[in-house]
Amino acid sequence: KVQNEQVLNLPMLATSSIVPDPKMGYDHESGMVMQFLFEGLMTIDEKGAIAYATAERVELSKDRTTYHFTLREAKWSNGSPVIAHDFEYAWKRMIDPNFNTIYSYLFFVIEHAKDAHEKKCPLDKVGVYAEDEKTLVVRLVRPSPYFLELTSQWPLFPVNSKTVLNPGWSNVPREPHVANGPFKLMRFK
Repeated sequence: KVQNEQVLNLPMLATSSIVPDPKMGYDHESGMVMQFLFEGLMTIDEKGAIAYATAERVELSKDRTTYHFTLREAKWSNGSPVIAHDFEYAWKRMIDPNFNTIYSYLFFVIEHAKDAHEKKCPLDKVGVYAEDEKTLVVRLVRPSPYFLELTSQWPLFPVNSKTVLNPGWSNVPREPHVANGPFKLMRFK
């Protein structure tokens, strides 16, 4: 028994099609589960204000179009560190025109994201990149006051880039499910 363990039981239908992958779960139930399993750069606190989550600091350029996010020490549930590349990989995965998602438009505020999604330029031109393991740089098309709040939403959550290469990594009920949030996914036996 783990001391100070917190258990959250969510009643879901056995036939529910929950997909605990921030890039593929489109329904309300999947989104609710992902809010427990993953953590974005920012979060919304109990007062409804934007607050730091995986990011411990953010610097905004004078023209308000370039963000430098510094990540805090965080781990995936498999013990590997959460790194800036995990965010870059996850976001570019959503923008990729070959990836089937309804949420790619959320990224169009990022420089060249819309063009890359429409196959007008390569993904490596998109204005999001890992400067190093702890620094994620995001260049926007124009100042967007809602951008920090957007990073708290599950389509912009990171994924462990090494785990996602394994097909079916997020299939339920599969254990262990790799996530970076406060809870781990478990199934009843």
